[in-house]
Amino acid sequence: MGGPQEQAPRSGDAIRLRIKPLSDFYDEKDPRYASEAFELQRALGHELPDGLEVHPATGEKGVAVDLIVNITTAGGIAGLVEVIKAWLATRPVHRKIDLEFEVDERKGKRTGKLRIDASNVDSQHLAEITGDAFKSGD
Repeated sequence: MGGPQEQAPRSGDAIRLRIKPLSDFYDEKDPRYASEAFELQRALGHELPDGLEVHPATGEKGVAVDLIVNITTAGGIAGLVEVIKAWLATRPVHRKIDLEFEVDERKGKRTGKLRIDASNVDSQHLAEITGDAFKSGD
């Protein structure tokens, strides 16, 4: 296969992802949105139990949370990709994810943003963000 999932991370590298589920059907204050967001949180917690942080979203009350995923292994990337693919596949017409990433590297920090939906959820697209972190920067 030869993809980023098979590469070992360099010592000290980490990817920090802020994940925000989105819906074209439900407003963030709608209980159905909260249910969908919690479904994603639960799946991430199951797949990446040591890497998931859940915090109340800044300035928000109620169910709004920030889902922060810290990935330090290539296996964590594969797990994250599978969770995202499965969550989007359940309701591909209206689900999206805003993903902000921060890669800590020995030579500096890289950041970026991506909106993921059913049209770009394949492993190749997600690997463009996460897999590059595990390539040698030498």
